[in-house]
Amino acid sequence: MACLQNGVSDVIFTRIMAYDSPKQAWEKLKEEFMGSDKTRQQQVINLRRDFENLKMKESETIKQYSDKIMATVNSIRLLGEDFSESRVVEKVMTTLPEKFESNISSLEDSRDLSAISFSELINSLYALEQRRANRQEEHLEKAFQAKAKVGSGSNLKGKKPWLDKREKPMRDASKKVFPPCIHCKKTTHLERYCWYRPDIQCRSCKQFGHVEKVCRSKGKEPVQ
Repeated sequence: MACLQNGVSDVIFTRIMAYDSPKQAWEKLKEEFMGSDKTRQQQVINLRRDFENLKMKESETIKQYSDKIMATVNSIRLLGEDFSESRVVEKVMTTLPEKFESNISSLEDSRDLSAISFSELINSLYALEQRRANRQEEHLEKAFQAKAKVGSGSNLKGKKPWLDKREKPMRDASKKVFPPCIHCKKTTHLERYCWYRPDIQCRSCKQFGHVEKVCRSKGKEPVQ
C-alpha cells in the first residue's frame, strides 16, 4: 500500500487513500485509467478498426506513415491485446502506393517476408524514398541548367527567355513534387534547400531561420 501511495500524485492519492488493501487500490487505479473490461474491449475494437482503415497517402512519407501505424498498434498493446509484428509488416506492404511496388517485389524475391521485422522493412523503404528524392533533385538541377543555357542564347538574340514558347515543356518538367518540407511544409523543394532552415543566417538582419531573399527587415533602416 505504501508503494502505491508513494508512487502516485497527490490528486490520485486522494482517490485510493480510503482503501484498506493494495488489491483494492490497484483495482481502483486500473478502472480509473484503463476502464472496465467492457470499456477496454470496445476501445480495442475501435483501434483495430482504425488500424484496418489505415492507408498511406501519396503526400505522406514513409516515416509519417510508419509513425501513424505504430501509434495505433501501441495503443492496442497498451490495452493488453496481443498484436504480432508480422501483421504490422503485412499491413504496411499491402497499403503502400504504387510507386513502392518494385521495392516490394524485390523484397518478396530476396527475403522471407514472414521473418522480416518492421524496422527492417521501414529502413528499406526509407532508403528507396531517399534515392528517389535524390534522382528527382538531379533531374531538377539538369532541367535548371538546360533552361539557363537556353535563356543565355535567347538573351544574345535580344529576346526574353521567359516569353519563349519553346521553354514551356522544360519549365513544366521542372515542377516536381517532393515530400513536405519539415520547415515550411511546402512540397516544391527538398529540406536542405529550404529558405527557412533554422541553421541558416540572414545576411540582411543577421537572424537565423531564413535567407536574405525572404527577410522582412530587408531594406529597412536599423532601429537606433
